[in-house]
Amino acid sequence: MISLAPGIYLNDFPDPIIRPMSIQSSSRTKRAVLQATVALPNQKGILLTFSSLTVRGLEMTDAFIDDSLGGNGAAIRDQNPENISATLVVQNSLFHDNQTAILQGNDIQETVTIINSQFKNNGNPASLSSSTRCDIAANGGCSYHLGLLRCAVVLADGAPLALAEIRSPLSPGHGALAGLE
Repeated sequence: MISLAPGIYLNDFPDPIIRPMSIQSSSRTKRAVLQATVALPNQKGILLTFSSLTVRGLEMTDAFIDDSLGGNGAAIRDQNPENISATLVVQNSLFHDNQTAILQGNDIQETVTIINSQFKNNGNPASLSSSTRCDIAANGGCSYHLGLLRCAVVLADGAPLALAEIRSPLSPGHGALAGLE
């Protein structure tokens, strides 16, 4: 487990994650902020993972790459190999102002779970209109597995607002969580 002190980590891009790992803020009340002000050097994500990953208490912002390279710089780029069981867990985190918040591509066997997290103002203005952006407060949590996105959105007082199940029309390898961008 990697425990980050609350504060801003500016252009601090780690090596690709190749073994199961947890990265979290060392504080329960303050986030560690991973912020990019330069194009992502790996042309993928602030965090690039090829294995199971859990993030807790992080704020990830401003991830970008040049439009000529796809314009889809991600806060988390999840490239777990195909047909390998893995998990991506995002808890108590905030993703904002990234070209892509989470980009998961190749592994339909992977389970993605999002709990008490927010997605705000993500998307590339060069390729998206404001009407295609989706800002989500996953207070109840979301999970994605075998092509099915399940979200339970819960109000602050704990009352359920909605339960949605959405089958992804995208084939594996084509950004199945693109709807969360």
